[in-house]
Amino acid sequence: RRVLFRSKYGYKAFGNFYYSALLNFKSQFTAGYNYPDDSNVVSKFAAPAYITIALGLDYKPNEHFSAFFSPATGRYTLVTDQQLADKGAYGVDPAEYDATGAKTKDGKNIRPEFGAYFRAKFQDELVTNFTLSTTLNLFDNYTDKRTANKTNVDVNWETMLTLKAGKWITTSLFTNLVYDDDVKLPTYETINGVKTVTGSGPKTQFKEVFGIGVSYKF
Repeated sequence: RRVLFRSKYGYKAFGNFYYSALLNFKSQFTAGYNYPDDSNVVSKFAAPAYITIALGLDYKPNEHFSAFFSPATGRYTLVTDQQLADKGAYGVDPAEYDATGAKTKDGKNIRPEFGAYFRAKFQDELVTNFTLSTTLNLFDNYTDKRTANKTNVDVNWETMLTLKAGKWITTSLFTNLVYDDDVKLPTYETINGVKTVTGSGPKTQFKEVFGIGVSYKF
């Protein structure tokens, strides 16, 4: 379901360091829902979409590891669906309403941020037929004045373990840990036996996917 475009250009600086420019785009193909509620859309293509533009240094000591750091990074969150934008989804400014409930100003469709970005990637065959690939992305927003807590860092950490079992069968385990202080997720409590939404706030999200497939090289 993901749409992911990543481009990076580097020019040798000194040793294993490179001056680098990075451009990332991330979104999704299809609509998302907060299951078991499959009626109300909570995300769709370009709602949200994340664009990252960064200038910095890339450290590449070998073919298996790289670390990129940028002290000057622009990140843009797009929410092109107006209903989601009006709710203030994914950190954009929500719509404004008068005393009668009539909308006086649309919610913003874009949220610009400026800060520091760090990305580290490692990929190698640890033992025969067993491969580890892991990527850690961190972003610290310099310009967010809406909160006094400036220690919050957005985290996206993806890890893939792949095991080739014999000639045909490949098994994989994928994990993804995400924390974004701008994304407010519902808080539930059971009241009189009914699961009820009592609030919202940022939370750590974790996804795990296990797969078995058949592979063949021509």
